[in-house]
Amino acid sequence: MSHPRSWAAGLSACLIAALSWPSAGLAREAPKAAPALGAWVNRALADSPMLQAAEAAVQTEEARLRGAGLPLYNPELEFEYERADIDVATLEYAQTVDWRDKRSARARSATVALSAARAQREALRALLAGELLGGLARCLASRRMTLLAKQRTELLERFRGLTLKRVAAGDVGQSEVQLARLSVAEAVMRHSTLGAALVEAELDLHRLTGRPCDSSLRLPESLPTQLSDEPTPEALAAAHPAVRAAQLRAQAARAEIRTRDRDRRADPTLALKGGAEDEDGLIGLRVVIPLHVRNSFRADVEVAQGEALQAEQEARNTHRETLGSIAAARHRYALLSVAWSVWQHEARGTIDERLKLLERLWAADEINTTEYLVQLQQSLDVQISGAELQGELWQAWLEWLGASGQIMAWLGET
Repeated sequence: MSHPRSWAAGLSACLIAALSWPSAGLAREAPKAAPALGAWVNRALADSPMLQAAEAAVQTEEARLRGAGLPLYNPELEFEYERADIDVATLEYAQTVDWRDKRSARARSATVALSAARAQREALRALLAGELLGGLARCLASRRMTLLAKQRTELLERFRGLTLKRVAAGDVGQSEVQLARLSVAEAVMRHSTLGAALVEAELDLHRLTGRPCDSSLRLPESLPTQLSDEPTPEALAAAHPAVRAAQLRAQAARAEIRTRDRDRRADPTLALKGGAEDEDGLIGLRVVIPLHVRNSFRADVEVAQGEALQAEQEARNTHRETLGSIAAARHRYALLSVAWSVWQHEARGTIDERLKLLERLWAADEINTTEYLVQLQQSLDVQISGAELQGELWQAWLEWLGASGQIMAWLGET
C-alpha cells in the first residue's frame, strides 16, 4: 500500500510533467455559453439601475444631437406704434446669422458624444455581465464544496460507527474512538464554514441580480486547455469596449474645443424695418455686431482644451491597464488550466476507488486506524480541493473573457 506522501509526490510529478506537455494537440476552442445562461444575464442586466442610468445618458445625448441639428437662432418680429402730432407705425424683422457655422460644430460634437455614451453603455454592460457570471461561478463552486463537505461528514460518521462496533468486538481501543470523534467534529466544522461561505456567495449574487440563485444554471465543465494567440493582445485591447469608450470620450472632448471656440465668436444680427410716418412711407436696415471686448470667452476654450487633454490621458491609461489585465488573465488561466488537467487525469476518477480500498484495508487490519484516517482525510481534502480548483478555473476563464473584451460574444451577443 502506498504512503500518502508518495501519492502526493506522484501528483506533483504529474503537475511538472503537465507543464511540459506539447500544445499542438490541445483544445483551443471553448464551448459557447448555454442559451439559458445568456438569457439569465440579460434578465439581470435589464433590471440593473446602473445600466438603466447608462441608457438614460444615451437618450440624453440623442436629444442633444436632435437639438444640435436645428437652427441656432430664431427670428424676431417687432411692431412699434406711436401716436402724437405725427403718427408712426413700424414693423421690424430681425435675424441673427450663424456666421461661424456653429450649428455644424455643435452637431459634430453631439454626434461623437452620442457614440461615446453608447460605447460607455456597452462597456458597462460587459462589466456587469462579468460580475454576474463571477458571482454565479462563486456560488456554484461553493455549493459543490458544501455538498462534498456534507458527504465527508457522513462518511466520517459512518467510520465512527464502524469504529464503535470494532471496539465492542475488541478489535481496536478507545484511542481510535476518540480519533474518530475528533475527525467527525472537524468535518462538521468544515461543513459549517463552507456552508456559511455558500450563504455569503448566494447573498452576493442576490445583491447583483435582485433574485435568488437559479439552481438550474451551469457553467461549462469543459474549457480550453490553452488560449489562442490570435487575436494579439494589442488587437484585443484596441477592440475592448472600455478602451473604445475612453477613446470616444477623448474624441468628444476634442470636438468640444471647436464648438466652444466658435461659440465665443460674435454673430451679426440683420434687421429690416418698414412702416409709415403719417402719409410718408418708412424703410430701414439695422445691423448689430456684438463687441467681445470685456470678455473674449477665451477661458471657455482653454477649459475645453484641458478637458480634452485629461480625456486623452485617461484613454491612454485605460489602454495600458487593459493590456496589463490581458497579460495577467492569460497567465493565471494558463496556470490553473494545467492544474485542472492534472486533477482530471490523475485525481478525479481515482478518489472513490481509493476510499473503498482504504476501508477494505482497514477492515482487514492491513493498516491501522490512524493511517487509515490520515489517508481518508487526505483523499477527501483532495476532492474538495478539486471543486475549489474548478471554481478558480471558472473565475480565471471569466476574468480572461472580461479582460479581452469577449464576454458578450461568449454569451452569444454580437
